[in-house]
Amino acid sequence: LTTQIKDLKGELVLASGGVTLKELQAGGETSFSEPFVVNSKGDTILIKKEDDLNTPSEIMIQKKKGLDLKNDIVAYRDFLISFLDKESPLSDNIQKQLDTSDPKINLKEGGEKKSWESQNFENKPLIAVITLLSKIQVDIENAETNIISSLYSQIDAASFKFNKLGARILTKSTYVMEGDKFEAEIFLAAEDTTKQPEIYV
Repeated sequence: LTTQIKDLKGELVLASGGVTLKELQAGGETSFSEPFVVNSKGDTILIKKEDDLNTPSEIMIQKKKGLDLKNDIVAYRDFLISFLDKESPLSDNIQKQLDTSDPKINLKEGGEKKSWESQNFENKPLIAVITLLSKIQVDIENAETNIISSLYSQIDAASFKFNKLGARILTKSTYVMEGDKFEAEIFLAAEDTTKQPEIYV
């Protein structure tokens, strides 16, 4: 999904007149000051029209790339949440992180109903759309990290934690008579010195 977004950024920039670094260097230029994006193939593409309003609307709305992205985010979000319990607070967190719900109707703006994709990509400058797509990439990676951390913590959730090892000797008797055998269990014991047990007698 993040690779798909990376390529989508490259497509937007190229469609708005962006130039690849290879083309620039082939033309004899060795330095550049424009902002740039890098696609999944590793091509650096320079942004030539940061304030382009038409290209994002054409690709994301008319060609429905925004709707495709929304559907893919929803599918990925549902996939992540499927690993969690329904009552898990992390589930709500991921829902908010990867929220693609349509915005509420704003009466101040005429009460027009907007979709998630039109709210984010229609009539927005190219540089703002690139920034938003980068934010979505980060949100996706953060959601993935949270899920992996949650799953990892469940692996050893039932195991005992300890921070100290020590030799222990358990004798069968508290005294030894001359000529008797001395018997004891000698073993390595694990301790957690950070927690004090509660002992009930």
